Amino acid sequence: MVPISRGLDLDLNVAGKPVLHWTLSALSAVACLGEIVVASEGMLSGRHIPPPSLPCVPVRVLTLEPGTARLAAIQAALAAASPAPRALIHDADRPLTTPAGIEALLRAGDGMPAAVAAVPARNTLKRVVDREVVETVPRDRLYQPVTPAVFDRALLQEALRRSLAEAWSCVHELQLATMAGIPTRLVPGDPLNVPISTLASVPFAELALAGTGIPAGGTR
Repeated sequence: MVPISRGLDLDLNVAGKPVLHWTLSALSAVACLGEIVVASEGMLSGRHIPPPSLPCVPVRVLTLEPGTARLAAIQAALAAASPAPRALIHDADRPLTTPAGIEALLRAGDGMPAAVAAVPARNTLKRVVDREVVETVPRDRLYQPVTPAVFDRALLQEALRRSLAEAWSCVHELQLATMAGIPTRLVPGDPLNVPISTLASVPFAELALAGTGIPAGGTR
């Protein structure tokens, strides 16, 4: 396995610790992962990443050039990672993911070309043309990916190669998988696993962590 996390505000804290600490703590508790590659546009240090408690998985940091696109970051992380048959991609600003949720995704995606955690679309969706609402879009078959996602590594790397060689207009790995014809299984995700990327979202994250019995400033 090669988990990949992208950059975020390295100075944003939840319960006294950086967001990235909580994300790495969840990933590090999944023993079947081979290593974690943190792909970040900012310089990381011990000040930014307090080590997860009882880490089971080694963490490698990859510093990217500012403005590196998402797919380029994934490609760079794969190139830097140790050999592994599958790659797990997770956004670093989703610290409320859980080891159990990651393990469930990996089990559901075992033997599949790709699988992604997703939740049903809950908000009302409107189709708009020239600023006018023309219809309400049915939500019964719409889902919102929340990451993590797991891919057959060789298929993902080939899709990334083709995207660059053929100038595909992809900005996200799931869009890339669709264009490359990689079947992707949807796995029920956790609706609490939302981005924590602004100060306004921190109270929600702290309430969610408190619900797990983790004390403020404590370890996962």
